[in-house]
Amino acid sequence: MTAGRRTVDAGQLLRGPRIEVYLEHFAVGTALPEMPLFLRPDRYINVPLEPTYQAAYRGMPAFWKDVLEGRPPPGF
Repeated sequence: MTAGRRTVDAGQLLRGPRIEVYLEHFAVGTALPEMPLFLRPDRYINVPLEPTYQAAYRGMPAFWKDVLEGRPPPGF
């Protein structure tokens, strides 16, 4: 090992912390579900994805809304 650089072999990666995945299936046009956000392995809070997404979208500049919705932005 040299200063500022560390090598890791594949065996070390496999012995790392366990990762769990929680999948939630949904269709285009349906509301986004609430999903857990784990703060610790034994503690989580539910995150309201749909209201959060809607609030972020409302605050987006009109130019980017037009881009996302497939409309030509003004001036193009």
